[in-house]
Amino acid sequence: MLPSGEIIRTGGKCVKNVAGYDLPHLLVGSEGTLVEFAEMAAADTCCGCGGTFSLTRYELARRINDAKVASIEATGAATLVTGCPACRMHVNDGLSRRQGSVRVLHTAQFVAVANAD
Repeated sequence: MLPSGEIIRTGGKCVKNVAGYDLPHLLVGSEGTLVEFAEMAAADTCCGCGGTFSLTRYELARRINDAKVASIEATGAATLVTGCPACRMHVNDGLSRRQGSVRVLHTAQFVAVANAD
Protein backbone atom coordinates (compact mmCIF):
# COMPACT_ATOMS: atom_id res chain seq x y z
CA MET A 1 0.00 0.00 0.00
CA LEU A 2 1.38 3.37 -0.93
CA PRO A 3 1.41 6.26 1.53
CA SER A 4 -1.77 7.48 -0.21
CA GLY A 5 -3.53 4.23 0.80
CA GLU A 6 -3.59 2.85 -2.74
CA ILE A 7 -2.98 -0.90 -3.02
CA ILE A 8 -0.59 -1.85 -5.80
CA ARG A 9 -0.95 -5.13 -7.68
CA THR A 10 1.59 -6.62 -10.03
CA GLY A 11 1.57 -9.57 -12.42
CA GLY A 12 1.91 -13.08 -11.04
CA LYS A 13 5.11 -14.96 -11.83
CA CYS A 14 7.96 -12.50 -11.48
CA VAL A 15 11.45 -13.53 -12.39
CA LYS A 16 14.61 -11.50 -12.74
CA ASN A 17 13.75 -8.78 -15.22
CA VAL A 18 16.02 -6.81 -17.53
CA ALA A 19 17.10 -4.58 -14.66
CA GLY A 20 18.28 -7.64 -12.71
CA TYR A 21 15.85 -7.29 -9.81
CA ASP A 22 13.63 -9.99 -8.37
CA LEU A 23 10.52 -7.80 -8.12
CA PRO A 24 8.64 -9.61 -5.30
CA HIS A 25 11.67 -9.51 -3.02
CA LEU A 26 12.30 -5.86 -3.88
CA LEU A 27 8.69 -4.91 -3.07
CA VAL A 28 8.59 -6.91 0.15
CA GLY A 29 11.78 -5.12 1.17
CA SER A 30 10.36 -1.65 0.48
CA GLU A 31 9.87 -0.05 3.86
CA GLY A 32 6.21 0.46 4.75
CA THR A 33 4.93 -1.05 1.51
CA LEU A 34 2.27 -3.74 1.22
CA VAL A 35 1.68 -5.17 -2.22
CA GLU A 36 -1.12 -7.44 -3.37
CA PHE A 37 0.12 -9.61 -6.22
CA ALA A 38 -2.56 -10.31 -8.83
CA GLU A 39 -2.15 -13.30 -11.13
CA MET A 40 -2.18 -12.06 -14.70
CA ALA A 41 -3.08 -14.31 -17.63
CA ALA A 42 -0.06 -14.85 -19.90
CA ALA A 43 2.19 -12.91 -17.54
CA ASP A 44 5.28 -14.13 -19.37
CA THR A 45 4.04 -12.99 -22.80
CA CYS A 46 5.81 -10.06 -24.47
CA CYS A 47 4.03 -6.70 -24.61
CA GLY A 48 4.90 -6.44 -28.31
CA CYS A 49 7.57 -3.77 -28.12
CA GLY A 50 10.57 -6.07 -28.59
CA GLY A 51 13.17 -3.31 -28.88
CA THR A 52 12.78 -1.77 -32.34
CA PHE A 53 10.14 -4.32 -33.40
CA SER A 54 7.32 -1.91 -32.55
CA LEU A 55 8.97 0.79 -34.66
CA THR A 56 9.27 -1.35 -37.77
CA ARG A 57 6.08 -3.44 -37.39
CA TYR A 58 3.80 -1.22 -35.32
CA GLU A 59 0.48 -2.76 -36.43
CA LEU A 60 1.56 -6.27 -35.40
CA ALA A 61 3.16 -4.93 -32.20
CA ARG A 62 -0.10 -3.13 -31.44
CA ARG A 63 -2.15 -6.33 -31.77
CA ILE A 64 0.25 -8.14 -29.43
CA ASN A 65 0.05 -5.20 -27.01
CA ASP A 66 -3.76 -5.18 -27.12
CA ALA A 67 -3.79 -8.72 -25.73
CA LYS A 68 -1.25 -7.81 -23.03
CA VAL A 69 -3.19 -4.70 -22.00
CA ALA A 70 -6.43 -6.71 -21.81
CA SER A 71 -4.68 -9.15 -19.44
CA ILE A 72 -3.40 -6.26 -17.32
CA GLU A 73 -6.83 -4.62 -17.10
CA ALA A 74 -8.44 -7.96 -16.22
CA THR A 75 -6.42 -8.08 -12.98
CA GLY A 76 -8.23 -5.01 -11.66
CA ALA A 77 -4.90 -3.49 -10.67
CA ALA A 78 -4.61 0.26 -10.36
CA THR A 79 -0.85 0.16 -10.99
CA LEU A 80 1.45 -2.10 -12.98
CA VAL A 81 5.13 -2.20 -12.01
CA THR A 82 7.73 -3.20 -14.62
CA GLY A 83 11.50 -3.12 -14.73
CA CYS A 84 11.56 -2.71 -18.51
CA PRO A 85 11.44 0.87 -19.86
CA ALA A 86 10.32 -0.39 -23.30
CA CYS A 87 7.40 -2.32 -21.75
CA ARG A 88 6.45 0.73 -19.70
CA MET A 89 6.31 2.88 -22.84
CA HIS A 90 4.50 0.32 -24.99
CA VAL A 91 1.94 -0.66 -22.33
CA ASN A 92 1.24 3.04 -21.70
CA ASP A 93 0.62 3.42 -25.44
CA GLY A 94 -1.85 0.53 -25.38
CA LEU A 95 -3.60 1.85 -22.30
CA SER A 96 -3.95 5.35 -23.76
CA ARG A 97 -5.43 3.95 -26.99
CA ARG A 98 -8.03 2.13 -24.86
CA GLN A 99 -8.40 5.08 -22.49
CA GLY A 100 -7.35 2.76 -19.67
CA SER A 101 -6.81 3.96 -16.13
CA VAL A 102 -3.97 1.63 -15.04
CA ARG A 103 -0.85 3.54 -14.01
CA VAL A 104 2.45 2.05 -15.22
CA LEU A 105 5.55 2.59 -13.09
CA HIS A 106 9.14 1.52 -13.55
CA THR A 107 10.50 -0.43 -10.59
CA ALA A 108 12.66 2.53 -9.53
CA GLN A 109 9.65 4.87 -9.63
CA PHE A 110 7.63 2.47 -7.50
CA VAL A 111 10.36 2.21 -4.89
CA ALA A 112 10.67 6.02 -4.80
CA VAL A 113 6.89 6.48 -4.40
CA ALA A 114 6.56 3.66 -1.88
CA ASN A 115 9.29 5.11 0.31
CA ALA A 116 8.23 8.75 0.00
CA ASP A 117 7.72 10.53 3.31
